Parts: sequence; C-alpha cells; structure tokens
Amino acid sequence: MLILVYSDTHAGNVEAQLGKPEYSYYYVLREYLPVLRRIGIVVVVHDPEQEVDRLWANARDHGQDCVFLSFSPPHKTCLTLRCPTIPVLAWEYSSIPVETWFGQPHQDWRTGLAACGMAITHSQYARQAILDAMGPEYPVISAPAPVWDRCSALHASPATQAFTLSIQGTVLDSRTLDLAPFDMREQGLPENRLLRNKDEARINPTPLTLDGILYLAIFNPEDDRKNWADLLDGFVAAHRHRTDTTLIVKLVHMGRSWILRDVLRFLYFLQPYACRIVLIHGYLDDAAYEALQRNVHYVATTTRAEGQCLPLMELMSMGKPALAPRHSSLSDYVNADNTFLIDSHPEPTFWAHDPRRAIRALRFRIHWPSVQQAFEDSYQVAKHDTARYAAMSEAAMLTLRGHCSQQVVHDRVSALVERCMAAQAPTPCAQTQPSAPGWRTRLGHWLLQDHPQHDGDAGKATLNDTSHAPWLPELTRLVPRLPAVVAADASTETSSAPIAGTAKPRPANTQPASSNEHLWCDTASGMVCPGFSITPDDVLVEITDTAQAVAAFAQRQGANVRAINRQALQDRQVAPTGATATRVVWLEADGMDALAPALLAGLATLGKPGAQYLLQLDTIDMDEAAAEPTSTNLADQLRAALAPHGLHLDSVRPAGFYLALRRKFLRALPSSTTAGQPALLEQWTTTWELLQQKDRGPLLIEGLHALPMGSWLALAHKNELARTGEAA
Repeated sequence: MLILVYSDTHAGNVEAQLGKPEYSYYYVLREYLPVLRRIGIVVVVHDPEQEVDRLWANARDHGQDCVFLSFSPPHKTCLTLRCPTIPVLAWEYSSIPVETWFGQPHQDWRTGLAACGMAITHSQYARQAILDAMGPEYPVISAPAPVWDRCSALHASPATQAFTLSIQGTVLDSRTLDLAPFDMREQGLPENRLLRNKDEARINPTPLTLDGILYLAIFNPEDDRKNWADLLDGFVAAHRHRTDTTLIVKLVHMGRSWILRDVLRFLYFLQPYACRIVLIHGYLDDAAYEALQRNVHYVATTTRAEGQCLPLMELMSMGKPALAPRHSSLSDYVNADNTFLIDSHPEPTFWAHDPRRAIRALRFRIHWPSVQQAFEDSYQVAKHDTARYAAMSEAAMLTLRGHCSQQVVHDRVSALVERCMAAQAPTPCAQTQPSAPGWRTRLGHWLLQDHPQHDGDAGKATLNDTSHAPWLPELTRLVPRLPAVVAADASTETSSAPIAGTAKPRPANTQPASSNEHLWCDTASGMVCPGFSITPDDVLVEITDTAQAVAAFAQRQGANVRAINRQALQDRQVAPTGATATRVVWLEADGMDALAPALLAGLATLGKPGAQYLLQLDTIDMDEAAAEPTSTNLADQLRAALAPHGLHLDSVRPAGFYLALRRKFLRALPSSTTAGQPALLEQWTTTWELLQQKDRGPLLIEGLHALPMGSWLALAHKNELARTGEAA
C-alpha cells in the first residue's frame, strides 16, 4: 500500500511557521510517520494538486492500493482528487463549522468531510462534534499523535541540582530583567531590544541555569485559547514568597516583539514576587528541548480549549505530572491520578478561524482559585511527598501509553484505512492483465464513439470524417497532441475498454467521482464550479469581450445579472454599480500579463465586501505543457497582484478540459465576434452536455480533465473590511 501524506508546514519552513494557524500539524505528521510506515510505503508530498493523483494512478497501474492522508482541517483539504483522501485534523470546540462565510462553501466542514467520506481526529471530544454534524454512522476515529513510545524512552527523574541549558534565542529572566519600562503609563522598550537577532543568537547562545521546583508551560501568547494570564497569575499567587520555584515559559509565536511586551507588562503588575519566571523565545533544537523536558518537575496549562495538546502529552508520557483542566481533548488522558486538576466550566465562544466571531460553540472558563491551589498542592508534593509524586509520574506514563502509544494509534488508523480500501473497486494489476492500447488511443476512440449522432460509427470514424463532430477539426487544430490519438485505428479497440487509471468508487457517504466535480454550471446544485455557486439572492457581474459563460446560467438560477465589456471596465467607462455584486466572473485572461492594475482596480470596485470572484487564466498553449507553471507559483503571483486592490486569493486549480477548450475556441475566433455565443461554442457546449449523459461519459470526462491544458481557475474574495471603491 502507498500512503501519501501532506502538511502545509514542513521541515523546511517549520521554524518560520511557528505560531501560525495549523503549524502544529507538521509535528503531528512527524509523530505519525513510524506508525504509517508499519502500514505501507509512505511518500511525503508538497503539492497535493500536482502530485497526489499522479502517484495514485501509478500505484493502481502496479496493482497497489493508495490513500492520501492530508494533515489539515477540512476547509484546507484538497477535495478535487481522485485518490481517496482522509483529513487528519485537530479540533477543540463543542461543534464543527456548519455554516459558510464570504460565499465560500468549503467553510462548512460538512462539505469537505462528506467529500472525503471519513476522517481522523485526535480526541473523543472532537470525534463527537463531527458525529453530531455528520450523523452517528460517519466513519471518524480518534487517533492522537503517537508520542508515547518516543517520550517514555526519555523518562528521567527531575533535576535535584542546578543544570544549564544553551539557548539559541532570547531569554527574559524575571531575576535579571528590569520590568519598570513596562509600566502601562510608559511606551515600553523598542522592539529591537526585546528579541535577539537570530544569527547572533545561534553564534552566541545564551546560557540558562535552572534549579529548584521547575514548572514548564509551552504556548503561543497570541492564541487567546491558551489563557496565559491565569497561568502566570496563579503561579505568582501561590509562590510569591518562595525563591525555589521557577516557571519556564517556552513561547511559540512568529517573532513579533509586541506580544512579548504584553506578557512583560502583565508581569510588571504582578510584582513584587520572589519566585522566578523565565521566558524563552526561539527555536529549540531537539537536544535542548529534551534536556529541558527531562529535568522539570511538572507541565502546566490553563487552556480554555485543546485539540490534543502535544506538549502536555509529551511531558506526561515522560512521567511528568500535570497541572491542567479536564475538558475538551484533555478529558481523554487527564485525571486525578496523574494531574493536579484545575476546575473549569463551559462558556459560549466562536470558532477561532471564523472572521465573523459568531457565537456557535463552547469552550471552558478556568476557575482561577483552583489554579493557585494546583500550584500550591504540586509544590508540597514535589517538596515533601516523594511517594505521591512517583505514583503520579507512573500514572501519567500508564495513562498516556493507553492513549497515544504507537500500537494504539496503529490499530485504529490501519482499521480505518482498510475500511477505506474495502470501499474501493478491485485494483487492476498491470502485470497480470493482457496488454491494451494506451489511454490516449482509447480516449481518441471514445471522443468519436460517444458523439450522440454517430454511436454506431465509431469503428469507421477518422479525422477526415467530421460530419459527426463539427467541432472536431477546430479541436484537433488547437490541441496538437490529439490528432494522432484520434486518428488511431478505432476498430482495434473494444467498446468496453476502460481508461487506465480511472477512479475507484469513493467511500460511502461521499459524492461520486463524476463529471460534477468539474462540471461547468450544474443546475441541480447551483454550482458553477467547485467552491463557486449561484443563488437567487446573488448579484452577478460577468466581464466579457466575446461570449458570456455564466450570465445565462445565473439568470436561470434567479440571480440579478449584468455583463460588462472588459475594455470599458479598464478604461473606467462603466457606470458605477455601487459595489453591489456578490459574484464577479472574468474568464478571458490570457495570463498574468492580462491582469493590469487598472483592470484589477475596476474589478475590485464591482464587488461588495465579502464578494466572491472567479477568474480563468490561460498560462500556456496546450502544446507547451512541459513549461506549465505549478499552481503554487501561479498562486503566489496572483496573490501579490490581487492584494493591493483589497482582493484575497482563496485557491487556484486547473480549469478542466471543458473550460480550457472553450477558451481556446474563443482565442481562435475572429476578434470581431462579439455578439451572442458563436455557433462553434454552442456546438461544443451541446456536445459536452450530451457527453455527460452517456454511460461512459463520466469516465471519459475524467480522462479529458487529466490532460495538461495550461488553464487555471482562481477563486478570490473581497476583504470584508475593504471600503467601497478603495481599490480605485
């Protein structure tokens, strides 16, 4: 079995990504690798849209099953793949997103979860939230990051004497730092005096000597869920007059020193205190981090919600008792035997990535007096009750073994993957089947055979006989790779020969891998293309110089529609729309060079804040596929071009065969053709619609979509905070 895995954060960018949304998925993926390698051959991919289906098809051709594990939340999981896809996600709230915003259907997680058909999360709490939304039969498992085996091997008793670490970063020590400048009445220290230069810190590391009773906390201070103020306040309240206690805070964020000023200002107002607080900012290598973990007594958190809390799991697997609340994912492994429990109770909140901040879920409010009490009790145990400390340490290791050992996670994940594969059709093995003509030859045969007017003439059709398909000469002229394919002797083929590498059926509860995944304007769903739908409430503006592609469909959907000439828009000859459009479509850009700033500025004035934009760009001619740019490169260029005009890029994906050919036809037409839809386009559209109705139509369409066409669709939206006309 081939197991493809992906995380947006990877070894090459993890240091720069610290603190950013979903950065911890890289660490989860890294812990999963030993388990996945027991199940199959693991391949890490960096661009799912470009790599996954190619590897999947190759695996099938060699008789191998293949599955793609995307370590990402559903709204950031690629849903257009033929390869079976399973999202691996962390979640910390009582409910998952079941609404959309900015007109983006993928923000409703039910869309992604239904398309994938199954999921892996890291806690029973998150699993239940998914079941509440998807139904009790939805296949989702709880499989936390399997950290126990690695961390339990590092088990060591806490330090009994002083030890020194070498920190390649910034160390802020309450015993040596003057906090006076952080008085609220002052401006604070200049930013460049708070953080050490990275290169300097690596050349000249800071020595940090620690002793006494040591508590370790790891969090991103910009993440409101971590609730660091209660942690610092509770520590100081319990140990204000003690000189033998230290709270070590490993800060995980993107290096913006203003957040450090907020933390230090908070410490200023907690004064006076004799206990010690040490803030560490910077990337710790594995050796330094492990040394810190081995020598502390406790791990502490006052979090309001957790998806799994890797630092807590790691330290407890090493036998370090915790100070923590028992809620969300922590309920799976935090208990009175291994933790000094902190009281909490539910309170309303919003999903962290929801820009509306709409109250839709629950998190947990911390009862502060119990934080102080947990610090007091833990100190007394570490200082005077070594037997109880040893018992709590042992309980932590045993509990985490049953929660996140490699064997536990292996059993759950392998069972889900087997269920996924069982839902697929039998995999053909290329080595055991008779040789057959290549898929391009069969594709050309089907192009002729499936035309509605000449179903019975497939064995006789050639390029010289075009009466059955009036668009075929134009097609073969515009796509230089197809003439030889279509001209092949179709009589040597059998009508039932499948296209090699066609998709297996998707798992249960998913949408079929049919033409609807690429279909242009699906009346049943109201979807123009994946991620872009039209409703009767929409106001749509289409920019076109030749033939409208979406306006007629939008009218049938009941939307208010307006068409605008591109040149008139660029020259500012268009009557103001008052920025009322909710959907803006432009499908006639030849490439990035066509996106002139004046045109983009005009586009931005059409949509109201939150409006969705759909752009099609042709980047190469179809006989130059070898030079085709990746979607990542194109996305970077588009993002930079759109941002100055208040437009945010959401996604870039191949436009698909139908749209690419439509655009090629338009470019081949005389420039004077502007009135109505040309006959050639009508013939092409009719052929495509009829092709969908054929028994083998969906399989043929998948093969056509697999051709590299050099045409891309970009989805974007106008920033909610953008002012009307600001891009002008």
